[in-house]
This record gives sequence, structure tokens and C-alpha cells, in this order.
Amino acid sequence: MSTPPTLESLQEELNVIKAQLTKANAVIADTGRHVLSLQVNGERQRLGQLDLNSSAPVESYAYDSATAASVTAEDVTELVTELQSQLDLQEERSIRRSANAFVIKDTDFIAPLPTTDSSIPTYEEGFPATLDDFNQLDHEGIVTWLKYYELLPPDEAEMARLRRLLDIEEDDEEEETVPVSESLSEETIDFEHGELSKAEQDTLFDNLARFLGLRIRRTTGVW
Repeated sequence: MSTPPTLESLQEELNVIKAQLTKANAVIADTGRHVLSLQVNGERQRLGQLDLNSSAPVESYAYDSATAASVTAEDVTELVTELQSQLDLQEERSIRRSANAFVIKDTDFIAPLPTTDSSIPTYEEGFPATLDDFNQLDHEGIVTWLKYYELLPPDEAEMARLRRLLDIEEDDEEEETVPVSESLSEETIDFEHGELSKAEQDTLFDNLARFLGLRIRRTTGVW
């Protein structure tokens, strides 16, 4: 059974989460300032290109400038919104991982984490409800949730689709270059049906547990 968390270890985890949120907020602020700086520089360049001695009406430029500014403002809003949604996703994951760090008993419930598109699996969908349910997951179940959270490298079918896409792009460019598909590794692993050793299966189990914030491990001596 895993070692119960101490006040010191929990404080360290909270400090890490706080640092991540602070860093994410700083990224959003810096990005906003950078985009606004680009907008200001663009307006300065447009103003510098004006011929003040010309008799051409200035209204047309003013209209184009306002239109460009409004589009840029929409771009900034969209960018900040996307960054904020990513920050909210990371915060929600951090909260649920912190809750899972307290899961010690077999009957303790596990908090499912949201995916990259913010969808959260339910217990009715098969997500392990308790620590005992998680510990009883077979290899197929582990792989299922690893795929759900996109924690596995591409399998053979996905690699084949990628090769086809890359080949199509190469044909469209009509360049005499070596197809990128030839540089892709041919060694792919079927994690669900392939022959994996017990150590490899235990590693997959540990990866899923680590992602969820659980302390349980099947491999001795790993964090």
C-alpha cells in the first residue's frame, strides 16, 4: 500500500500547482502585451507611409485603419480566450489531481480528469470509480484509458494514415525530394494486442496512475 501523504508533501504539491498557475497567468499577460505591441507598431508604420502633402482624401485610410484595428482586436480576444480556456483546463486537472493524491483506501473515490477538449468521463462510462477498481484494471482497460487521454504514441493504423497524408502533401508539392514517410519509424507497437512483457504493462499502468495523480504503482522504486 502506498505511503499516506504528509502535510509537507501536500504543501509541496500545492506550491507546484500555484507556481504553474502563476506561470500560466504570466504567459497570457505577456501574449496580450505582445499582440497589442504588434498592433501599435503596425499603426505606426501605416501612419509613416502617409503622404501629408498629397491631396488625396484621408478618409479612406481612416476607414481601413479602423477595420484593421477591429479585426486585430478580435484576434486578440480570440487568443486570450483560448489561452484562458487552456488555463482553466490545467487548473481543473490540478484540482482533481490534488484530490486524487489523498486516495489511499481501496474504497476511496477517484476524480476523473478532463481531456484536452474539456470532456470528463463518468463512472457509468467505465471510468474506475475507486482505487480498488483502478487497481483491478486489466491491460485492455489500462490501454483504453491511455488512449482516451491520448497518452500513447500512434499505433500502426495511425502511422499508416499519417504516411498517406504526408505522401499526398509530397505529391502536391511535386518536388524531387525523399518522401517524409520514409523517415518515419516502421517500429510501431500494438499496445492493446501486441506482446508486451509484464514490466512494460506495469509501466503503462504507472503512467496512467501518474497522469491521474494517484500514488499507486506496480513498478518498485518509481515516483
